[in-house]
Amino acid sequence: IDPDDEKNYFSPSDDSSGMPPLVVFYHISLPKENKLAALYALKSQLDVLTMGQYDIISRSYHPQRHVMLYYTVSGNSTDLNFFRKTCAHSKRLTCRKLGELPSAKTNGETLHHLHNFCVAKPSHRVTYLSNTLPQTFGVEGLEAYSMQKIRAYT
Repeated sequence: IDPDDEKNYFSPSDDSSGMPPLVVFYHISLPKENKLAALYALKSQLDVLTMGQYDIISRSYHPQRHVMLYYTVSGNSTDLNFFRKTCAHSKRLTCRKLGELPSAKTNGETLHHLHNFCVAKPSHRVTYLSNTLPQTFGVEGLEAYSMQKIRAYT
């Protein structure tokens, strides 16, 4: 993104509830050697974002705020069709691609965009996510990516 265009590109607006959107900067990493786990983590985290905010009292999800998702992709993005479909069809989620990098080991690009957003929109609160989740000792296979663990990480 051209720095001159960033102020226009980073234009989250309040939704009909009058609440500012939940602004998320998401770094999607797709390493060849661990692609299944990376895609599973992405899917689980996307499910958390599209469900709404969790109300611990009623133990249910409430779609209170719109989610503005700015993302970068590191690695081959050919397996992201489910992600693109979710972005296109979700009423609660607006996705904006910031860039794509050929190497899955690239990081920091999303944080650069997050910094520029914070400079342009200092009154907004933002969060950073990545589908590269911490290694959990003693957990086998995809168990580390269960919805309960993803919700805790996210």
